[in-house]
Amino acid sequence: MQDDWLDALRNVLIFASIFALLPSTILAEGDRLAHEVSFSAYRLRQYDFAGHQYGSRSARVSWNAVSIGNDVLRKSLLVNWKDLVGQDLSTELQAAIGAVVIVLPKNTSALTEVEKDSFYKLEQQLSALKTDQAVYFIHESDEITRILSYVSGYDKKDTSFTGQLYSSFFGNNFVLTSQSSAVPAVSKASQANVITTLSGSDSKAPTLVFLAHYDTATVAPGLAKSADSTGSSVAALLELYSVFRNFYTPSSRPRFNMRFVFTCAAQFNYQGARQYIDSLTERDNIRLVTCLDALGEGEKLYMQVSKIPKEDSIGDVLFKLLSKNLPSESDVEIVHKKINLGADSLSWEHEIFNVKKRPALTLTHFQSHLDLARNTVLDDQVSIDTLYTNTKAIAKSFTNLIFGLDQSLCDDAAKDGVECAITGGEVRKERLQHYIDAVTNRPRHPEASTDFANFLSFYKLEQQLSALKTDQAVYFTHETDEITRILSYVSGYVTKNTKSTVSVKQQPCPFFGNNFFLTSQSGAIPAVSNASQANVIVSLIGSDSKAPTLVFLAHYDTATVAPGLAKSADSAGSGVAALLELYSVFRNFYTSSSRPRYNLRFVFTSASQFNYLGAWQYIESLTENDNIHLVTCLDALGLGEKLYMQVSSVPMEYAVDDVLFKLLSKNMPSESDVEIVHKKIHLAADSLDWEQEMFNVREYQSVTLTHFRSHLDPARNTVLDDQVNIDTLYTNTKAIAKSFTTLIFGLDQNFCDDAAEDGVECITGGEVRKERLQHYIDAVTSRPRHPEASTDFANFLVRTLEQLKGEPKLQDVKLSDAAFYTVTEDTLIAHFTMPTGFELLLGGLIAGYLFVVYLFSVNMEEIAHGFAKL
Repeated sequence: MQDDWLDALRNVLIFASIFALLPSTILAEGDRLAHEVSFSAYRLRQYDFAGHQYGSRSARVSWNAVSIGNDVLRKSLLVNWKDLVGQDLSTELQAAIGAVVIVLPKNTSALTEVEKDSFYKLEQQLSALKTDQAVYFIHESDEITRILSYVSGYDKKDTSFTGQLYSSFFGNNFVLTSQSSAVPAVSKASQANVITTLSGSDSKAPTLVFLAHYDTATVAPGLAKSADSTGSSVAALLELYSVFRNFYTPSSRPRFNMRFVFTCAAQFNYQGARQYIDSLTERDNIRLVTCLDALGEGEKLYMQVSKIPKEDSIGDVLFKLLSKNLPSESDVEIVHKKINLGADSLSWEHEIFNVKKRPALTLTHFQSHLDLARNTVLDDQVSIDTLYTNTKAIAKSFTNLIFGLDQSLCDDAAKDGVECAITGGEVRKERLQHYIDAVTNRPRHPEASTDFANFLSFYKLEQQLSALKTDQAVYFTHETDEITRILSYVSGYVTKNTKSTVSVKQQPCPFFGNNFFLTSQSGAIPAVSNASQANVIVSLIGSDSKAPTLVFLAHYDTATVAPGLAKSADSAGSGVAALLELYSVFRNFYTSSSRPRYNLRFVFTSASQFNYLGAWQYIESLTENDNIHLVTCLDALGLGEKLYMQVSSVPMEYAVDDVLFKLLSKNMPSESDVEIVHKKIHLAADSLDWEQEMFNVREYQSVTLTHFRSHLDPARNTVLDDQVNIDTLYTNTKAIAKSFTTLIFGLDQNFCDDAAEDGVECITGGEVRKERLQHYIDAVTSRPRHPEASTDFANFLVRTLEQLKGEPKLQDVKLSDAAFYTVTEDTLIAHFTMPTGFELLLGGLIAGYLFVVYLFSVNMEEIAHGFAKL
């Protein structure tokens, strides 16, 4: 028996089993405690200007983490921002250091004024810093605090050579590794101004210019919201345009032209404003340029000027009007500062106009251009009440100026508690809140490759990225509480790491601590998708197959910069949901016993992002026998306050589109809730602007119904479009259904109006149902509709229409020049592992242990005889 046991121990398989099981047994407790965490990191700004280099020249992180005050040779310095206050950054960020990760406060509003002042000074040092090391910022979280605590505790060790050697094997190390290249590529982001004009009674009339720069300039572009410094002024400018455009109508032309200018490149000595000035001519007849700088905080409004306004000059008149329209006359003050032409950069944006002898001033709550709060990552919110008060005072003052109102009458009215304003010209707080939210939620730094220039309708990041071609992997992810806790060092050439889902697996070593390592699981080159495109068509046949046909059309595909994120709930989803609801309503009228005088056709098109190729394919299939009477394209119906009928030519009296407009005016809650927008077709453009234009080009009568006034509105294709207002969608769909019901059956609208007053529907069975509409919008937005997955959605439409007793048909859409790729989502993996030194030591210990066991087993008989002799 003893010999059998010895032979078993000598077996190689037995030793292999022991070798494999022993480490797993030691680490079993660590595996049991594994958990996942996530967070985001933001790189220090890097840019070159006028031959000078600024910021961090590297993006690579691949070093052990240490705390401040310790040996940082080829290490990653993980440090709380407070520990850098008062430090010489050029010394701390020495050449020998690997990387720097600065932990920022989680709740900036909790900082004291002294702490804020210290942070501003630290930012000022960082903004002028040039370093070859990667510098990142992260927000404080429970996980970061724990890691910082580990690192700080580990650093309290013997700094001798033997101590360093010991810690390399047994220390509690965190190895921070990024997937990015060491040197970020140069961003190809373009800069542009946005200019829109309201023309008065005469194109040569004096022009009032309102101007605000929209770009941000903080030390960490990916963190920059600049809610007050630039965001509040952009929101105010949008609100001023929303107010004053109501006064500029065909029947109303004030004596001033108004121009609204959103400039870029303010951090580069106001290059955007300089470019705008160079484009001006004498014909522009600029009367005053009012620059809006920061309006969302503070207790006073300052009018920054380069020269004291002369008595009764336009600047002086404006100051007096502001004094009247602010809560107190002492709430506005003139600050006179001469222009310093010898400085590297001008102090205020209006100075660039003054240098060119253009009358200009700046309205801001900052008394001095040196205020460090003008460019800080702490600027992440505004007081909506303060912004509303300032914007309202500016709007009222310029209303008085434009229309030449008698201020004394307004003063008398104010004493009686009566608002002195022209109807339609009120500043609205909820709209202002919407604008400031839209502005601050979008990156506006140059490095983001976003043409925020098209911002006027607030979502322009996607438009720039849509045209972007890059060899880098770019991802998007929704921000969650978990993501705020992920320590992410994966960065690209943009300042904020393209946000990707990061799974962080921690395996605490029961003896000697942890390492931190990041790896990627994504493939290098996505495969080409085999997804096909198809239109879905279903018809309701009336009294005669050759009768005139009314076509209802909506494109279902999405076209955002991140297909995997695209819900397009309003822009495309609401049109599809409305189209399904219209089919559900009208199919009740087309029965064996009821055949109205019109044929109805419902068309769900694809490939809209490729110049509406789905609509083009459908048009190509039409013949004269189809007898198309009108094509109504449904674009976005789930938001907004008005419904716009987009047309390529003004409807003729009693034409079908004119009749439809009048019916919509009757069936909307107010006649002013629907408006015709006439825009000529631009055939030279790369793509048509509205889907109806594709039909107009082929001489079919067609209109688009949408809540978007302009085709340039960037909210048409944004990943932020993830919900609709079901009440708005219901109101719009019901108005469309009632209008076409009246048109199809030739009902007397006066009769329907009388019936409506009695609470009676014109026709029973044709009611739009809100709960069914909600079901449709949920079903549409919960399914991917990007081109890479459009086949599945087309099949979903077919099944839905078949359930509604329809006979839908699929029409293939050929995209010979287009290719799609399969990867729309990916996962990056980060996991804690034991120190490399510890693994080597553990392997050595296990090998030694096995060797001792082996020797013991081989010499068992001799050992037994030895014990026997004892």
